[in-house]
Amino acid sequence: MIGVFDSGLGGLGVLREMLPLLPGSRIRFVADRGNAPYGVRSMDAVRALTLGHAGRLIDDGARTIVIACNTASAAALTSLREEFPDTPFVGMEPAIKPAVAATQTGAIAVLATRATFQGQLFASLIDEYAADVRVMTRAAPEWVEAVEAGVVEGAHVEAIVRNHLEPLLDSGADVVVLGCTHFPFLLPTIRKVVGEGVTIIDPARAVARRAVAIHTEREMGVLDATVSGDIDRFETLAHDLSGISFPGGVLPL
Repeated sequence: MIGVFDSGLGGLGVLREMLPLLPGSRIRFVADRGNAPYGVRSMDAVRALTLGHAGRLIDDGARTIVIACNTASAAALTSLREEFPDTPFVGMEPAIKPAVAATQTGAIAVLATRATFQGQLFASLIDEYAADVRVMTRAAPEWVEAVEAGVVEGAHVEAIVRNHLEPLLDSGADVVVLGCTHFPFLLPTIRKVVGEGVTIIDPARAVARRAVAIHTEREMGVLDATVSGDIDRFETLAHDLSGISFPGGVLPL
């Protein structure tokens, strides 16, 4: 089994990219919506939650785990690999390297959660790839809240997207990095705000391909999910946002 973990609905974007690459494979999606959002929690709290969910996935038979959450990756990826050395983990990280390669103005904007920016992972990416580029960061918790509520378009969404992006665009950013898996669900509005001249980078497809490349043990089965919080609401939102349903069922986490 391959496990895909997120604090909420954002990881569905990564899962959506994975499904065509792993047809008929046994996949479990885990959404800890009862403890979301992770982005406002301390790094220690996020690390503890993520380690616990990864341990349960491994106990249930997961051979590869995708941490489809930037905040959980920032807080826990190193600890996960130390705690479970026999399990391959694929994490999310803000796509700084391709953003630096794409910028023409020498200024990139990174939208993520506060916790993602606090992690050592983000600092190391800046040190390694962006020494000669201006990196402007912006925490956008309202974007996460909108997606978790299933509200991905309309006047409210456009207002909160403009509030965060326009100052960055005015400061010269010509590349926008979506550093939270929730944010691509707002992509039509983001594109409307930034225009066609700005590059938007979403790493979901690259992460999906990486997961498929390292997940060499193919077990046939069905897609299922375990979720904390309101299961019925999760199923409705998952289908509305991503078109994904879970033929193997959705069980309480």
